[in-house]
Amino acid sequence: MNVLTFEIKPSPETNDHEVLVLVDGKTVLGEGLMGVDPPEFFAQFAKPNAGQLLVGRCECGVVGCGDYLVEVETATDSVIWRGEKEFRFERSSYENTVRQASSEFSWEDQKRRGERLAKKILNGCRTEDGFAFQWASARIAPKTMRLSFLKAGQQKMLEFGWDEATDESVIQGARRLRRQLNEQ
Repeated sequence: MNVLTFEIKPSPETNDHEVLVLVDGKTVLGEGLMGVDPPEFFAQFAKPNAGQLLVGRCECGVVGCGDYLVEVETATDSVIWRGEKEFRFERSSYENTVRQASSEFSWEDQKRRGERLAKKILNGCRTEDGFAFQWASARIAPKTMRLSFLKAGQQKMLEFGWDEATDESVIQGARRLRRQLNEQ
């Protein structure tokens, strides 16, 4: 059986981070590829029986450009990845590794932590005209949490200010916006 581990590191070129997928201590990505941003990468595991897993993106940083996908097959006692190579993991160890890595946030700076907190509060929110919350970013403009809402392929951007220094500032801003959306 193979051993799965993850390493998360900053990606200054793409203004995000990347999850490096390591099997038996070696990266599965070839030249010209980089890892997927942690929230996007680990969200894939919440989808039961997805069948595919995005483990790499083009070095330009754009998902959809030169993606590296593996086919995932889950059996009673193992998980198999099929890509350029085939890897077989002991299922309970695999699931434990994924669970631990997806709930470990030491890689976050205050902006990324603020994004995660805002997303947690705003998840499931809709605007009065039916746009559903998608993501939050504190990396677009200083002291501003930008929020993307989507409906039928159309995007609506909202925002709120925060101090970029405290959890309480982003929590208050996100809760205030949620109340406003609920009152519409």
